[in-house]
Amino acid sequence: MKLVEEEKILPNSGGIINIVPEELDDMWLLYNLISKGDVIVADTTRKTAFGRVRLTLEIKITAIDYDKVGSVIRVAGRNLVHNEHVDAGAFHTIEIERNKPFDLKKKAWDSDAIEELRSYGNAAKADLAVLLIQDVSAELYSIGKIATTLCANIEAPSKTNRAAKSKSQSNKSQRDGVSAILASRITRRQKLQQIEENKERVVVVNTSGKATLKAVLHEPEVMKLIRGKNGAVEITAWKDLCDMLSNDSSRACYGSKSVEKANELWQSTLCL
Repeated sequence: MKLVEEEKILPNSGGIINIVPEELDDMWLLYNLISKGDVIVADTTRKTAFGRVRLTLEIKITAIDYDKVGSVIRVAGRNLVHNEHVDAGAFHTIEIERNKPFDLKKKAWDSDAIEELRSYGNAAKADLAVLLIQDVSAELYSIGKIATTLCANIEAPSKTNRAAKSKSQSNKSQRDGVSAILASRITRRQKLQQIEENKERVVVVNTSGKATLKAVLHEPEVMKLIRGKNGAVEITAWKDLCDMLSNDSSRACYGSKSVEKANELWQSTLCL
């Protein structure tokens, strides 16, 4: 994420920050950061009697929506500045996309929002990838600090596919051959030079039962590998929660209401 502060933003004071989201992590952070009542200035398009025109609008936000599939944030609100195409007070929806700059104005920036926004502005990109190989298909995931992205989904060539299905599931050499083809094809498609440059850091794990992203990330070899990576804290916390739900469910909670109640109880014990 790229950030440009027009002037130094201080906690509990107003200000404008120019933002260019670049990663999926950035989009999820912004979705949780942007609030009703904020003002956004961005390029957009508007259908008019003369066709669709491109213009810059400044709107006060009344609704926010996140399209996870398209990785787009939609903010709706009233236009604040009259122009020849859109009257002041007219409703409009602006789409926030990756690599599309916009200005975000808040009447009062809280310290947590400033700190988190700046930390993401200086953060490295996702630094962990998982290639999940099934019998005749493979999925490539990129794992960041707060978002996991499915980068590619590919199947083995039809001849290899049929051959794999005709072999016994216990035929390791056949499965290894299919895996090699899938890994090669998906790497070429994504042009992942980083894989070649870091192949000594690649860890291969076999999961019991059906291979899932969750199962792979919870393997001890993988947990050791990802220590210090952007997504490691979240992955470890999720594993701890799942383990606690299985072993002692009374000590675990999830969902906003349950978590808020648990936090209130925790805060009350600190005051005793």
